Amino acid sequence: MQVSLSAVKGRTKMELDPRTKLFAMIVVSMIMITGDIRGIGFYIGIGIALIPFVLLLISGNLSKAIIYGILITFSSFMEIMVMNVSGIANIIFLFLSGMISRFLPGVFMGYYLVSSTTVGEFITAMKKMRISDKIVIPFTVMFRFIPTIVDENKSIGMAMKMRGIGIGGNRKNLIELVEYRLIPVIMATVRVGNELSAAALTKGLETNQKRTSICKIGFHFSDLIVFGYVMAGAVLFAFNQMNGF
Repeated sequence: MQVSLSAVKGRTKMELDPRTKLFAMIVVSMIMITGDIRGIGFYIGIGIALIPFVLLLISGNLSKAIIYGILITFSSFMEIMVMNVSGIANIIFLFLSGMISRFLPGVFMGYYLVSSTTVGEFITAMKKMRISDKIVIPFTVMFRFIPTIVDENKSIGMAMKMRGIGIGGNRKNLIELVEYRLIPVIMATVRVGNELSAAALTKGLETNQKRTSICKIGFHFSDLIVFGYVMAGAVLFAFNQMNGF
């Protein structure tokens, strides 16, 4: 899953404020992880799970939206099967549906947040929320860190394929795979982490002075729609949890 979080604004068909994206990601993750697959909770979960699909679709990430839609549809089918089978089949369906439906929406919401938000927008949004630099700086470094490590891993994988090193049937091949694939990834992780930390300090993120930004963020009508839908889902979820429908 390749993402890009840079200083250059990506092409999106619907602009959302980073604070709206962050709020939606938190609510979607909490509801899907703690939700119930029985009764009305099942339909609330489906409504909440549609949020990442719609946002990915509107933002132009068609391939990711299709993958997510297929997996969520499969998960919903498994949850229906859980109610109609028993024994070992019930355990298998429950495990598959639980792993997909409870964690996948939050993961894809995180992908949408990272892929559609620049570093400057993220920092500006956090500053407007008066979040401490002790939280902003690590998250900023992390957002740059993950895409960079993904690219490094792909480059290492291509180099290993050119040398004919992969998962094979002999012990020597597996040892070479660990030596020439895992160790470079670990070294790249350390190097990239140090470089991004140095870059953050060079840009003055640790100063206590008020920072300026050329990024213009703010709430629009699209933010109101997403925020209202997410809040409605959260209220229905809370009401359902209290009354046990």
